[in-house]
Amino acid sequence: MNGRSINWFCEECLEFLHQGSWTKLQCLQYPSQINVDNLINIRHETRRCFISKGQEYLQGKINELAKNSESKNIRDLYRSIHEF
Repeated sequence: MNGRSINWFCEECLEFLHQGSWTKLQCLQYPSQINVDNLINIRHETRRCFISKGQEYLQGKINELAKNSESKNIRDLYRSIHEF
């Protein structure tokens, strides 16, 4: 399995995506200031969720690389670098 195919999205991120799609549809069908504000808020929350989950995933990968480097586990170190 290629490391790049690992999906770091959680259910929370997917829920934000679906909610954002629905809110965008509402905004296009019924353009009002409330719907536009809701869309802006959903986009902001989605972006914040993606950034935090992405940082958690990358921090875990960095910790794994550091652990393999410290333990002189060269094979796993290069495998982790290749997957990164």
